[in-house]
Amino acid sequence: MRVISGYLKSRVLSVSKSSRNIRPTTDRARETLFNIISNSIDLEGCRILDLFSGSGSFGIECISRGSEFCCFVDKDTESVVKNINTLELNENTKVFKSDAVYFLKNISEDRFDITFADPPYAYANYDKLLDNVSKLDTYFILEHSEKFINIGKYNEFRVSRKEIGITSFSFYNFIKNEKEQ
Repeated sequence: MRVISGYLKSRVLSVSKSSRNIRPTTDRARETLFNIISNSIDLEGCRILDLFSGSGSFGIECISRGSEFCCFVDKDTESVVKNINTLELNENTKVFKSDAVYFLKNISEDRFDITFADPPYAYANYDKLLDNVSKLDTYFILEHSEKFINIGKYNEFRVSRKEIGITSFSFYNFIKNEKEQ
């Protein structure tokens, strides 16, 4: 797995062999995702929250493309820490070893322009995840399988959905000043 674009283009990202539960987003799916993002959001200077970060590929790709900062959250941080250290991104990142919903419930005043979540496909707490992310002032991207059913009360916030093979991305706009207009 490699960084697709930006100043870190072609740099290799590793996934620890001991991290059995990490399912990295394929290069093809990430490339499509970033094509979609770049058509609507300028990543320059953005603050990113990468939930279920795994190897950190989403947040690292954002930093490579000009994002200012990324906060990585995962129960298993071994791979993301290794990639951050290898790419010398310590000044632009923070890593939290935590359950994503627990982290969101206890989040500080930090503002994130984009929040990305890639939970396991068999994840059982989508409702809690969406309930907590919706409280942030953020653009939210959820990676999921085709089996995920959008939670009805968030229909008005979902702006699009894109399927790439067995991977799907749902895009939500929880940015407060844009909802009020």
